[in-house]
Amino acid sequence: MEPRAGFYPHPVLRDGLDDYRDATFAIEPEVRRQSGQHELSVNFSLTSETLKKLISERRAAFALIVECQRTRVREMHQTDQYCLALRFRSSDFDGRVDLFPFVVAREKLPNFSSDELHQDFEGESFDIDAGDVLAEGLQWWFEEDTGVGRDPKPGHLFLVSENPAHDAPALEYRTQGSKKVEILLPRESFRIYKRLTDAKELIPLVNSMVVAPVLTQIVADIKRDIDEGEHPEKAEIRWYRIIRQKLETMDLNLNPVALAQRILGDPLSSGLKATAGADWGGNGDD
Repeated sequence: MEPRAGFYPHPVLRDGLDDYRDATFAIEPEVRRQSGQHELSVNFSLTSETLKKLISERRAAFALIVECQRTRVREMHQTDQYCLALRFRSSDFDGRVDLFPFVVAREKLPNFSSDELHQDFEGESFDIDAGDVLAEGLQWWFEEDTGVGRDPKPGHLFLVSENPAHDAPALEYRTQGSKKVEILLPRESFRIYKRLTDAKELIPLVNSMVVAPVLTQIVADIKRDIDEGEHPEKAEIRWYRIIRQKLETMDLNLNPVALAQRILGDPLSSGLKATAGADWGGNGDD
C-alpha cells in the first residue's frame, strides 16, 4: 500500500507537528545526470530510537515516492538502509520531479506507543496497519536545469501549541525569529484540538477554525507589503518567504479571507461537507 501525505489518526513524526517531542526525520538527495540516465542518491536521517528499532527489526521501512507529473512516472521504493540509490532513464523525467519521503509500517503494529511521544499521548497506544505512515519528511524536488530543492506546503509552516498562561486568550500566534508560525491555544482548547485532529474527517474544519484566522492576518500583512513594494527584513524568514511566493501567483484582488482559504485548500468547504455527511446519532428530524 502506498503512503499518502496528509493528516493521520495516530502520532506521526513530521515537521510542523509535535507528536514526537524531539525526534526528526529528513532526507538529503543528490542527483547525477550522465549517459542518458539520472542517478538519484537519497540519505535518510532519523533520530527517533523507536522508529529506528522498528526499521532494524524490518517491521518498518524508509519509503520514497518519486513522481514526475509530465511523464506520469510515479514509483515507490522501500529500504531498511539509510542510503537509497536509484537509477532512471532520462526519458522517465520531463521538467519537475518530486520526492516524498516517509517511514512506513511493514506489518501490523498493535498497541504502538513510545516514550518519545508528546506528553498528551502518555498512557495511550495505537493500532498501526501495514502501510501506515509513521514519519513524513518534507517534500523535495529537482528539475533538469535547476538542481534539487525543498518545497514545503504552506500547511507545514504552522505549529499549534499549548499556551499555559492562566489568562491565555482564545487564539494568538507568534512569528518572531521563527521558521514557523506558532499558534497558541489555551490548555483546554489545545486538548480538544488534539482530540479532534485524531478524526481525519474533522481536520479541515478544525484548520478553518484554528489556522485560517491566523493565516488571514498574515496574508493581509504580506499583501500590504506586496502592494507597497516593501521587502522587510522578515522577507528572508522561511514562513514569510513561502507564503509570499504563494500569494504572488494568486489574484491579489481577492480579500485576505478568500486568499487564506485558497492557500489552505478551502478547508472550510471540505470540513462542512465532511460534517454534513457524519452520523450524529439523530433521526434527521428538526
